[in-house]
Order: sequence, then structure tokens, then C-alpha cells
Amino acid sequence: MHRIILLALLGACDPWKTPEPGPETLPTSGVLDSGASDIDTDTDSDTDTDSDTDTDTDTDTDTGATGDTGQGCVPLEPVDVATPDPRVQVSGVPPIDGMAADLAELGAVFLQSADEGTNTAVSPVSLSGLLTLMALDAQPPLSVQLDGVFGSDDLLPWTATFSAYTADTQAPPAVRHGVVQHARALFYGPTPGEPWLTRATDQGVHLEGLDFAKDAEAARGVINEWVGEGTACMIPELLPSGALDAAQVVLVDALSMAADWVTEFPDEVDQPFTLADATTVDLTTAVGITNVDRSIVGEAEVITLPTKDPTLSLRIVLPTEPTTADDLLASLDGPTLSSWMAAGTPESVTLYLPLLDLGTSIDLVDRFGDLGLQSLPDNPAWGSLCPTCAAVGAARQKVVVQVGAKGLRAAAATYASGVSSAPPELRVDRPFLFVVSDEAAQVPWFVGIVRDPRAP
Repeated sequence: MHRIILLALLGACDPWKTPEPGPETLPTSGVLDSGASDIDTDTDSDTDTDSDTDTDTDTDTDTGATGDTGQGCVPLEPVDVATPDPRVQVSGVPPIDGMAADLAELGAVFLQSADEGTNTAVSPVSLSGLLTLMALDAQPPLSVQLDGVFGSDDLLPWTATFSAYTADTQAPPAVRHGVVQHARALFYGPTPGEPWLTRATDQGVHLEGLDFAKDAEAARGVINEWVGEGTACMIPELLPSGALDAAQVVLVDALSMAADWVTEFPDEVDQPFTLADATTVDLTTAVGITNVDRSIVGEAEVITLPTKDPTLSLRIVLPTEPTTADDLLASLDGPTLSSWMAAGTPESVTLYLPLLDLGTSIDLVDRFGDLGLQSLPDNPAWGSLCPTCAAVGAARQKVVVQVGAKGLRAAAATYASGVSSAPPELRVDRPFLFVVSDEAAQVPWFVGIVRDPRAP
């Protein structure tokens, strides 16, 4: 049985263009240009707690690794250069090592939670991007739970390390082969307060005011366009219609990468693939002689297929019989996932690699508990990010992974919307007295009693 586990190992990401400001929205910058952020004071007070609770997955086989959706975005195309790792911070830096272990643990738990027996892909980096936005001024009990997720006694240094790492891995195409993009954003109605605002600005978060109450669909279009650009057209619609009808704020993370194999596969042929139920199907498969790293880790063989970019690679984790991919997933934890990323032994092989176009859409609302965030969605406790937010209205991650004969393309986008609680109802539905007064002097100008509002 050959159900396999894929690991797309990325660096991080490069900013994309600043969107044109919408009506009543000041020009913004944040991660999209200079690192500063302008805000406006548009507010809304719609209330609702609608959320969706499904996980949709689809998988197609395709020979391509890029596509153009016709949106205002540009597919990523790697540069035909081969250079050393351009980053300043590398895996040998202790803070990055600690963060890597935390993300490995989160990735294992997240995949187990999201899996429903079909092809599934998750992005612990994009999920962490979303959670770090919550962490910048999180209050108990959320702050305690995020401490557990990130393995940290102090959330702010962890978020700073994450921000520095993702910024450091964003080398411009002129000095590296792979193209990587990553950004976090807050789209807000009520203006975020301090200290969240300063912390987010310092970390280059994109800030943009939107009038959700006036035109939620227009706001949805702005956010989806931002995500489309950040995912290089691979995720053109993160937020479905109606997702923002009650939104106060929307937190978003977008991630994408593209890199070509060191050696492009010259041939594509139909080859048999044995499914988990032992049936065999023919799949379009890239075939070619290439250099890989191989290692045996526990009950799996790890095959590392490098790209022309030294920071990006694909690892195939192939279970050794009689172990199955489901067995590996069931026992997966952070240390095991980390062990799969250790260096292997170089070898020249003839590799048969199925072509993939994998897409996963994961509702996060019902999975917060699995991730150790039991207070979500009912008690966001985001502090000065959104004091009026009483619940997470909706939260979702979409992931696309494309493996072609030429190279690897992948993208993820994650969002959560904060909504206010319904205001308490006050019904004047029985006889009452009234006072019309001068509030400044506390002088009653008129006093009366109403027994039947129908009568004069």
C-alpha cells in the first residue's frame, strides 16, 4: 500500500504590492512596503456568531505546477539561478531551533485533527501566523493556551522570533532561485488599540480599515484580492460569500512558495499506484534520474527531493511495509516530524513521482480544542486587538500543493473573524413612568406615567 505523506519544507516569504486604498480607507503599508502602518477609525457594530463547520478536500492529478486565475495577481515563477542560502538566521540559531520544534508539534497535531480519511494538507506556518496576531495582546485564558501551543512562557518573544524568521527567509528573487511570500494582516472595523497596534506595526503587520457594516461583500472582495496576491493566484477566494456579515475584525495570514527541481523530470508516464484498500489505479507519474537524499527513520523511508533553492525541498515519507501511511499519521508527533527533516544520504536514483494538485479547506472553529485552544471560539480574549469581539465568527485554512514535472508550488491562507455578542434586549412592554430632564443640572422638566401607549 502506497499512501504517502508529503512534506513541503519552505523558507518563508516576500511582501507583495500594496493594494489601492478603498473608500474611507487610508493608504496602508505594514509588511507590504515600509513597515509602518496607517489606520482609520471606521467602525461597525453588527452582531452575529455564524460559522461554518465543514472540511472540504479535493485532489486532481495534473502535469502543471502553476496556474493563472485571471485575478489581479501574478503566479510565482522562480529565477533560474542557484545560490547559497541567503538568510541571516538559519537553523543553527537556538531560538529558531526552538521555534522549529514548536511548529513541528503544531504541524503533527494540526494534520491529525484536520484529516478525515482523504488527502489532506495543512500549514502550521500559516496557522501560526494567524495565532501570533491573536497573541500580541492575548489575555487569559487564551494567553495561557497559546503559551502551551508555542511552548513558551512569554508569548511576545515567540511572536518576535516568528516574525523575524519569516522576514529573514524572504530574500528577493535577485539573490535566490525560489520565490516565497508571507504576510499577516488585520482588516478592521473598530480601530485596534494599544498595545496591540504598536506591536503589530513593529512586526510589519498589514493594517487596513474596512466598513463591514456598510458593505460586507465589498470588504470580502478586498480581503480575497489581498489573499489572491499573497498566494500567487493559488487561493483566489479564502472568504466565501456571507462570511463577513457580522465581522468586527478579520485576521489573515497568506503564504506561498515556488521552486523548480534541480533536475526537471523529462518524462511523464502512467504508472500503477496502490491505494489503502489494496486496489491499484494508474496515475500520471513524472519519471527521471535525479539526486535525492534517502534515510530510514523508524518505520518509514524519507526521500528528500531538493529544488534549485537550498532553502526549499520536498520530502516523501514512504511507510515501510507492513506499516501504512495511516499508521504513521496516527503515531505522528513533533519529534517524529522533526526527525523526518534530518539530512539523509545522497544518492542518484530513477524516481517515479506522482503528479499532484492537492487542495484542502479546513474549518478551524471546531478544531481549536484539538489544538489546545479550548477558549476559542467562544472567548477570544484578544485584548486591545478587539475589546468588543466576544466570539470567533468563522475561521478557516485553505491549502494548495502542486507537484509537477518541473517543480513545486504551494500556498496557504488562514483567517479568523471576530464578532461582537448580541446586545442585551430591553423591552418597554408594560406601563411605565418617564422623565424628560436637563442632564447637566439634573432638573426634571417633564414627568409622566404611561398606562396605555395607544391613548392620548
